Amino acid sequence: MNMFVLGGGVGKDVECRYLPSGTAVANISLATNTVFYDKDHKKIEKTEWHDITCFGNMAENAAKYITKGSKVSCVGEIQHRSWDATDGTKRYKTELVARNVEFVYLKPRDGEQDLPGKGHDRRLERKGFDQRDETAPRDGQAQDDPW
Repeated sequence: MNMFVLGGGVGKDVECRYLPSGTAVANISLATNTVFYDKDHKKIEKTEWHDITCFGNMAENAAKYITKGSKVSCVGEIQHRSWDATDGTKRYKTELVARNVEFVYLKPRDGEQDLPGKGHDRRLERKGFDQRDETAPRDGQAQDDPW
């Protein structure tokens, strides 16, 4: 089974761009935290950063709703791909491609009010955007690297 499940805090606003085919693509910079104790019982906190890629409607909705400081959970698959760069070198990339992103907490954008009756929490009842369209590139498909 090829699957990842991550939940954490978003490190920067999500921006949507478009591939030459017209497919929307967005990256979510996600921080996860691990807490453990060393041999002297000293608390150690470690933050890992993950770049999550999403496509299609999910990418457009991520850019519309997810901002720095939001909390999201993502489920998807790990993909490895390669391409020939313009300088003739072979490039490789491992990607975390989201198939589902759920909003756990959405931080209001600058100047926005919290939703009425929701206080400062602004939860969207774990509303997610499930990636079911086939616009996401799959392994073996040739495409220009948009990054």
